[in-house]
Amino acid sequence: INAVAFSTNSLARDALEDYVGYDFAHSVPGGVLSGAAAGLTSSFVRGPAERLKTVQQVVDCESGRFKSTYSTAMTLAREHGVFRGLFTGTGATIAREIPQCAVYFLTYDVIKSKCVKALCGDVDIRDAPYSARGASIVLAGGSAGAFQWLLTYPLDVTKSRIQAAQPGTYKGVVDCAMKSVAS
Repeated sequence: INAVAFSTNSLARDALEDYVGYDFAHSVPGGVLSGAAAGLTSSFVRGPAERLKTVQQVVDCESGRFKSTYSTAMTLAREHGVFRGLFTGTGATIAREIPQCAVYFLTYDVIKSKCVKALCGDVDIRDAPYSARGASIVLAGGSAGAFQWLLTYPLDVTKSRIQAAQPGTYKGVVDCAMKSVAS
């Protein structure tokens, strides 16, 4: 999942550099666009993976229907069809992942750049010593991860509720959110 997200972000950033220019690709709008692209593409892998994980975490495991990831996938596909069984909640995953990845990659880039500047002065990040880049990557990754969850946690709750419910329980993300707030 992360390989898809990080690869897409990198490819989108490279495409922005090629077609719009380096300055735009590394600006706030460029960071948001490449992060949003990462969120969109990774959702098609993350949605089904999280559907399986959520079902295994909350559904009666004593029945033996959900012993492994494979048996869970086969059971859901057999009982609800492939699309409803495996992709239930993917729309909610997309709604969460686009802003989440946009926030993550933008925050990550800003913090990493600021850390390198604090450690090395006004040096281009590509020319900074590996130790400074490494420390900056760790701090930026952790900080960006925490920040993204602060902003997108309500969307994650909605996604998880849709994925844990029987298909057809909710009409969509808004319906689930409204019912959740009401209850």
